Amino acid sequence: MKKLITKEITREIDTQLKEYSEKLKLPGMAVVASKQGELIYEYYYGYRDVEKRLPVTGETVFGLASITKSFASLAIMQLQDNQKLSVKDPVRKWITNFSLPGDKYSDQVRIHHLMTHTGGLPGLPVVHQARLHSILKDPDGRELFGNDAIYGNKQITSVEELVEEIKKLDVDLIGKPGEMFNYSNESYALLQQIIEEASGMAFLDYMDEHILHPLKMNRSSFLTEDLKKMDNVTEIYAYDSSKDKEFFNSPLWWDVGEIYTNGSLKASAYDLIKYATMYGQEGVYDGKQVLSTEAIRVMTSPQVITPNDIKYGYGLTVGEQFGERVLGHGGGIKGVSSYFLVVPERKLSIVVLINIAEAPAENMALITLRKVLQLTEEKLEVSPISMEKEQLNKYLGKYASLEGQKVEVRMVDQNKIALVMDEQEVLLRPIGNHKFITPDGKRVAFIEEAGKIKAIFRGLRYIEKVE
Repeated sequence: MKKLITKEITREIDTQLKEYSEKLKLPGMAVVASKQGELIYEYYYGYRDVEKRLPVTGETVFGLASITKSFASLAIMQLQDNQKLSVKDPVRKWITNFSLPGDKYSDQVRIHHLMTHTGGLPGLPVVHQARLHSILKDPDGRELFGNDAIYGNKQITSVEELVEEIKKLDVDLIGKPGEMFNYSNESYALLQQIIEEASGMAFLDYMDEHILHPLKMNRSSFLTEDLKKMDNVTEIYAYDSSKDKEFFNSPLWWDVGEIYTNGSLKASAYDLIKYATMYGQEGVYDGKQVLSTEAIRVMTSPQVITPNDIKYGYGLTVGEQFGERVLGHGGGIKGVSSYFLVVPERKLSIVVLINIAEAPAENMALITLRKVLQLTEEKLEVSPISMEKEQLNKYLGKYASLEGQKVEVRMVDQNKIALVMDEQEVLLRPIGNHKFITPDGKRVAFIEEAGKIKAIFRGLRYIEKVE
């Protein structure tokens, strides 16, 4: 490991990450940073197996969850580089029986729309139907999944079945293709079949040959069954429902049948840092051009801006932190909180892998980024605007999606509203037309149609008003 940061800075990062991890009661975490492809910082907290007190290392295999989506986008861009497809292709060119619910606008959906979550799909339960077999096997499944509506649905295992289930849904689209962003696991599931049709290869074979092998990601797999053959694999944990949020071992991984493009990849921090490094080196890793420079530029450029001002490329969020251009993606599912971040102009990459859900992996990455580069923490003052109670009233109510997202907006004072999730109140300060900001700087937007509030947009999700 190169000593590109001082011992003093290393101690500062160690101390801050340790204090944060202890406060959050994390079971185990790996944080790795590289500059110009050389490791410059590593920090390991806790255990991959708490009961056996086995430590986390850079080779410990964790779940990546939705970081997997960027791998699917990378595969699509490779196929475009090789003139096997175009992101402008209609989805129906590759999935001939594809249809949106109600079959409206189906022929207008392009691969680009799937990659940017702008196909018009609201939050759907269909990928959960592929996950359902794991949830039902899991003794902790019902408690941890928390969406009872899914249990009466048909179990599916493949993209082909997913296509048929989407057709059957009696739901309204949230807009024409390209009009509205909504983070869509179903959209990324469809990319798997497109990759297979365009490449003429099974998805797993394609990923091994064209991505994992060139990047020397030798401790990575999409298959949970492969974990049994590997050493140094983390156990996975969950927080209990007590006020103190203690963690417990909940060992069953949740699979998504034979659908791998949403969040099935598992990898070590050392493997993931290789992948992240490739983005900072214009598509090159270890002297090999994994993806063309132009395709990297397109992937990492804003393709769409969400209603709450988040910029999204292809399978990546892109934007600024502490005055630096950054790109990356996170993930979260049972036993997994993950994030990778790249600062291309600095050739700096950071990965964070945690063996429990609902942990702020992105915050850990940002702490590391700021300290490694000795950047000043920005105090972006967003001036709130005044809004009378009568104006705020229209935002009040409950919002939900078929995917399982649920939030409520309540009046908490004469002229203040709050977002309520699991009885936790988060104050919303108005900063513009239908736009609000939370105390930690996250933006929330409301969607109006015909003079009425139709939905709330928080994080990367559009959630419709239900009452």
